[in-house]
Amino acid sequence: MLGKVMKYEFRSSGRLLWPLFGLTIAISGLMRLLLLVAPYIWRPLANIVQGFATTLGVLVPVVIFALAFIYVVARFFQSTMTDEAYLTFKLPVKTGTHIVARLITSTIYTCIAGLVAAVSAFIILLPYSVQFIGDMLSQAYLATGT
Repeated sequence: MLGKVMKYEFRSSGRLLWPLFGLTIAISGLMRLLLLVAPYIWRPLANIVQGFATTLGVLVPVVIFALAFIYVVARFFQSTMTDEAYLTFKLPVKTGTHIVARLITSTIYTCIAGLVAAVSAFIILLPYSVQFIGDMLSQAYLATGT
């Protein structure tokens, strides 16, 4: 029964979270595009565009992770304490199974939100990320000699 409860919890939470995750990746791509185009436009406007893109590039991963966490907590409250709880607890499943299903689902969605935030930050900071990874590997080569 745990699997069935989790399936419906994944569906209900995913209705909002999956489009939000996709929107986050799309916004990251747009911010990366703005950072690539900024040097080729009028200088005062370029500074504004770079500042805007950088600010959003920092805020978007943090906000998406926070929103996903808050939504997961609100979803838990909604399904256990509001009118929806009446229907939830009418199912022939133990209360502990409901709580464990929501805990597992919440943990998985929080981990996915962290992964999406990391991918979003990596997309925005792509040239710096690649250079940093290259520097890190070269330093490891120098330190180990292999």
